[in-house]
Amino acid sequence: MDKAALLTASSDVKRNDMSPCWRQRLALPNLAYEKDLYVQLVLWDYSIVRNQPIGHTVLPLERALVRHSTRQPERALSFSVLPGCQQLKLTAKVSAQFSFWEEYRHKLVVLGASLLPKVKDAGTISSYVEARLLRVDPRKVPFNSEATATTECLWSARTSVVEDSTDPSWEQEFDFTLACDIRSLWLQLVLRDASTPLPDAPIGHSVIKISQAGLVDQPLKLEELPERHILDAVHDLSQATLAVSMTSEPATRIS
Repeated sequence: MDKAALLTASSDVKRNDMSPCWRQRLALPNLAYEKDLYVQLVLWDYSIVRNQPIGHTVLPLERALVRHSTRQPERALSFSVLPGCQQLKLTAKVSAQFSFWEEYRHKLVVLGASLLPKVKDAGTISSYVEARLLRVDPRKVPFNSEATATTECLWSARTSVVEDSTDPSWEQEFDFTLACDIRSLWLQLVLRDASTPLPDAPIGHSVIKISQAGLVDQPLKLEELPERHILDAVHDLSQATLAVSMTSEPATRIS
């Protein structure tokens, strides 16, 4: 009790309720599992002046993950008086479930492209690639020009612009970490033409399931974006390819 907690999280306050129901997930990010860790649930009485601890329940993290996992029926845990606190007669119990999932650290390298279409009347193409990580297959939904405008996008980034080249080389690396089931996610690589002062024009994209991205050993074909506006220019992407590499590895665990 005299040591600071490694990580903490708190539920919402339920006012004047003797049988509160929270149904909240409290996440403890960046917690790596160790055998000698304990989880402590502390019951507090909320006050504007000073919160008062009422009781607690403590169990080894390993036991919490096994006996009180989300795959097991909910079990009530009894509260006991905190050491050094006022002795109260506690009959309160709390139902809780515990789980964990792994974070994965990803490294995406956008290498270059070949045989891009010439999209300018004077010149070729000044291109960059926008990478998006999506919950849905982007080939089956309308293309949204702004990645932040869709709730299906978990992460996005873009390369620098290579001026007037149909065979640009970016060699640009991106690192990101996600705590979710990566098998269900899609990587979309959108090729754009920088058209300053006009809005940048999306030219095409390559799509791959992120679980298969680490197996890519040859350039990806570029294809037209779905459901483009009828007035949008259509470019010949039949020979265009995009070269990328991607690696993933477990990072830390969240419980």
